[in-house]
Amino acid sequence: MEDDAYLVTSAFPGINCRPFKDIAINSLKHRLLVYLYKRAEYISYVTKDPYELRRFYQYFDQLNSLRMWKMQLLDTNHILVRYASEEVATLQATEPNAQPALLVVYNMVTAKILAAYDNASTQLLTQFENFSDFFRNARMSTDCQYMCSPSNNIYARYIILFFILTLMNT
Repeated sequence: MEDDAYLVTSAFPGINCRPFKDIAINSLKHRLLVYLYKRAEYISYVTKDPYELRRFYQYFDQLNSLRMWKMQLLDTNHILVRYASEEVATLQATEPNAQPALLVVYNMVTAKILAAYDNASTQLLTQFENFSDFFRNARMSTDCQYMCSPSNNIYARYIILFFILTLMNT
């Protein structure tokens, strides 16, 4: 949010340190950890099994040590943030895409995390397959607000399917 810098400087006046060396949790990471905790708490409550909550506490240090690696604008309000280990973020890992990562969908207007996925998530893969134009054609200002392709338009899917069927019948 806009007033985050003001709040930090009012709490720690005169301290000028680099963010990656800061031991405090920044506001976006804090929102992420709260989101993951609430999700684990909800799942534990619904299933009446504390496994998810225990798992959150078990991996808390790894989650807290994640660094923002990449981000992509999805539309004017949402960004996709990829968190990875410090070795990946500082390009010390030989295969960065093979390392575990956490992908977060964040609404910048409401300052809320909408979803969090690991990089092996089948849910995220399904979202990418069905709405791939939102992942690859994101622009702040565009003449055509809505792209039309088979990935985000049922009528375009039907046209392609009809075209394929007519090719198979000829």
